[in-house]
Order: sequence, then C-alpha cells, then structure tokens
Amino acid sequence: MKITMSEAVPHVINNSDTKILLGRIDELSTIIALMPGNVYWKARNHTYRGCNDNIAKLINLTDCQQIVGKTLFDFFEPDLAIKINAIDEQVMISGMEYAIEEEAVDKEGNKAYYLTRKVPLKNSDGEVIGLLGMSFDITERKQQEELLKIAKEQAEAASIAKSEFLSNMSHDLRTPFSGLIGLTEQLLLAEEEPLKKELLGYVLQSGRHLLALLNQILETAAMTEKGVDTKLVTFDLSRLVTSVAELMSVESRNKNLELRVIIDAKLPLLIIGDEVKLHRVLLNLLGNAIKFTQQGHVTLEVDFVRQTKTTLWIKFAVIDTGIGIPKDKLASIFERFTRLAPSFSSTYSGIGLGLHIAQSFIQDLGGALEVTSEVNKGSTFSCVIPFGFNI
Repeated sequence: MKITMSEAVPHVINNSDTKILLGRIDELSTIIALMPGNVYWKARNHTYRGCNDNIAKLINLTDCQQIVGKTLFDFFEPDLAIKINAIDEQVMISGMEYAIEEEAVDKEGNKAYYLTRKVPLKNSDGEVIGLLGMSFDITERKQQEELLKIAKEQAEAASIAKSEFLSNMSHDLRTPFSGLIGLTEQLLLAEEEPLKKELLGYVLQSGRHLLALLNQILETAAMTEKGVDTKLVTFDLSRLVTSVAELMSVESRNKNLELRVIIDAKLPLLIIGDEVKLHRVLLNLLGNAIKFTQQGHVTLEVDFVRQTKTTLWIKFAVIDTGIGIPKDKLASIFERFTRLAPSFSSTYSGIGLGLHIAQSFIQDLGGALEVTSEVNKGSTFSCVIPFGFNI
C-alpha cells in the first residue's frame, strides 16, 4: 500500500513549529559543539558527519561543518589513517564498543595521550550506520604518572643503595664492637676495685646494647634489600621454644620477672617449617614483653589449633603484665623505628625494629601478628602459623 504525504504527516507544519524545530536543532548543535573532550561521528563509509569545536581546533578547521564529507586521509598521514580506519571498521562490523589509551600528536606537534572510546551508531532497525567517537586528553595525567614513576624509582634506588651500604659494612661494624665488648669483659673479670668494676659494667652494658641495635639495623637492611629466604626443615618445636626461653631467662631474672612457658601436649614433637624465622619471632616478642614489664610475669603459650592431612596450625602467644599500649598507638607499633617511649628517655631501650621484624617474618611464615592490650595491665601478642608435620 502506498502512503501519501498527507497520510504520513497528520498536520501541516506551520511557521511556529518550524521555529521551534530550528531552535531545538540550534540548541542541540551548540551543546554538541561545546561538549568537553573530542567528539565526532562518521558514516558507515568512514566519511565524517560532524564533530565538536575541540576536534575542529585540533585538526585546524575554522568551523565544525568543514569536517563533513572528509575522511581521516584528509587530516592524518596515510599509515595512521589506515590504522585508525581499521579500528573503526572493526567497531562497525562487530557492533561492539572500543576503549583504549592511545598515543597521538597534538596541534602543536607534541606527543599527547588520549583516552578514547568508540561506539557503533545504529538505526531504528538495529543496523550499524556509523560510529561515534569520544576522546579525552590525559597527557597531563600521564606526565604526572611518569614523574611519580621516576620519583619512585629514585627513592627505591636510594633505599637499595643505603641497604647495600649497611650490608657491606656489616662485618666492619660488628668486628670492632665485638672486640670492645670482649676486652671489656676481660677487664671486668680482672678488676677488683668496686668503683672501676661498676664503671666497666656500665661500659659493657652499653656496648652490648649498641651491638644489639646494630644487629637489628643490619637485619632490617638485609630484609629491605633482598628479603630473607624461607628455609623449611624438620625441627623439634619443644627444644626451640625452650632454647628461646633460656636465652631470655637471664634478662627476666634480672628484673625479678617470672618467665612461664606452656606447650600444648597435643602438639607433635617434630614439625616442618622455618626454624630460624620462628626462633627470631619468639625471641623478639619475648624480648619486647620483658622490656616493657617491670613486675609480674611474661608467658609464652604454644597451642594446638587444628590440622589437616598435611598442615598443622599452631598458635603462639606472648602475654605480659607490663605497661600496656595506648589505643592510639596500636596502629603504629609494627612500623619501623616506632617507639612507645621518646628517644631521650632512658627507661626503655631499643629503636623500634623488633616488632617490625617479627611481623615481617610471621607474614613470611603464612601468619598474621595480632595484639590486644590495656594500659598498665599488659599486652598479648599472638599469631597462628601453619606448619607441616610427619605422620
């Protein structure tokens, strides 16, 4: 059936309707022209049908209408035009949108970066009749990212250089310290005059303290530089825990603290894991607990948690009756060089590396270090670590 014009259009468009229609078209054209970024659209044969002001300025046109009927070959080198056309063709064939960060050249000839998105244009029947493209200049953002990348690389290089220096100086620093401590011990044994003996004792104590700090710094430097490898061996858990307690027993006796060790009877004698790291973890946690406890006790508990055919989970907890940790400090105590007491206070020694090292090693072992604490009542540091075991 043939449809006449009078049948297709129910009423004649009058001057008022024409003005409204033209006004809307002008309004829409203005909106498109002023849209941010670069906006353009083209027909199925790759000829441009329109663009916004930004595109016109980018390709040195004085008016948006000048782009109509043109192709990429009118504005770009053939190789680039072919490359872009291939992408546009793929969008129109597949009917799928396309998004990419791409490198281009701005109107001054400088390298620029754009975030581009292209979507197919379809008619009322769903047929692809063209393509709509939008791109935003992200050159400044990319430049900032590059500057941040360079700054990060420089900071990492400086950190590695520092760590390598400390690692290379390890022997040179430890040897004279150890010599001074050894000589002081010999002088202390030979000295009989009480005042001199007391002074030598202070020298020996200070020397040992400095050597302990040096060891922590060098160990942290080594961890920063190349990490510490995890070595799995079969070892006696009870013997390891006992040896750690024996190492800390002198310090606890000097402070009149009771040092308790409780090992769950359900745990097997031999387990498989990194003996060295576990030893350092327990040593640091016990040493930290004794340092901040003036009276009462420090307890090391080792408990069975659960097991499968191949894995055994063990909970380690160090409990003290010390000064506790304020709530506002709990979030920062595992950071390197963080101390509860100010650096000028002589009440508590150390430079704030023990907990950082312990946390790092526990993470390497597959666990997580947790802490609960109450000021003037004590703290509990605990972790659950997976181990292998022999059936």
